[in-house]
Amino acid sequence: MTPDDLERTAEMLLHVAHVNAGEPTKPEALVRKLLGPASVFSVKAHSLPRDGTFALVNGAPKIYLRKGLPPVRRRWALCQELAEWWLWREGLRNERTLADVERIAAGLLIPRAAFSQALARVGGESRRMAQHFGTSETCLVLRMSELTRVPLALVSPQKVRLRGAEFGWPSEQQMRTLSHTLRLPGIRKVRLQDDRRRLALWGELIQYNR
Repeated sequence: MTPDDLERTAEMLLHVAHVNAGEPTKPEALVRKLLGPASVFSVKAHSLPRDGTFALVNGAPKIYLRKGLPPVRRRWALCQELAEWWLWREGLRNERTLADVERIAAGLLIPRAAFSQALARVGGESRRMAQHFGTSETCLVLRMSELTRVPLALVSPQKVRLRGAEFGWPSEQQMRTLSHTLRLPGIRKVRLQDDRRRLALWGELIQYNR
């Protein structure tokens, strides 16, 4: 599925659930509208390999979440598992499932229309926008790049994620080296406030050759 396909999928799910895509999403209400009123359950944390999981129980879709999740993680887990359910239902699970799940989940949590309105009211500062949508700053900057098409390289200890328009980013190893440089011509560096190990590199004026 293309990024446009994934965006349309998120918008379709919001439409089917009769959710106002111009406002921040309430994931728990969204899940219950799509899967039914008795579709979300909390279980002991050690019983799940991750924050949430989707399963069929007597043919009915259910989402199980770890007890005690912080609100930001709970909201994201609900959107992720809803995306998992939809991909399973449509027979679209494949090697790209995780990336597709994250794209759909971000579209559910931060709808395109709601983002545009928040950008006008709240401004583009990523921490304030993340608070507005009740999500992590990581999710917000990735989604911001998807919607604005401004090139982004999000550097974290585990991996580098790219979003936005094509940009002449160097190799991952070079980007990690560049992230320690005080100034980068054509690159705006933003250290994420809710996880200081993560650095957003926004492409602006020039491109680096690979």
